[in-house]
Amino acid sequence: MTRDEFVKNNRGINDNQDLPREYLESLYDGVAQNPISLQEDQEARNRQESQAARDLNQKYELFVKETETMVQKTKAAMQSRRRSSAYVVAQSISLSNIF
Repeated sequence: MTRDEFVKNNRGINDNQDLPREYLESLYDGVAQNPISLQEDQEARNRQESQAARDLNQKYELFVKETETMVQKTKAAMQSRRRSSAYVVAQSISLSNIF
């Protein structure tokens, strides 16, 4: 979709009024520079790339990319677990009060 098509598609969305063209163009430019992508979309693109890989070099690059993604996901999962851990670590235990 071009910038003009984006502006045209968003006519009248503000109580039947148009948003300022400059605002819509800045939105378009921002998304064009940093596309919004769901994780599922990225995974589907990765699968397509993997299936389209023809030579060993392409397959190796995709393998490295996929491995790095798995490492990042694992690190994030482990860090979130640490923050929400229900375990308590004892600093010292005195048995004199028990016996």
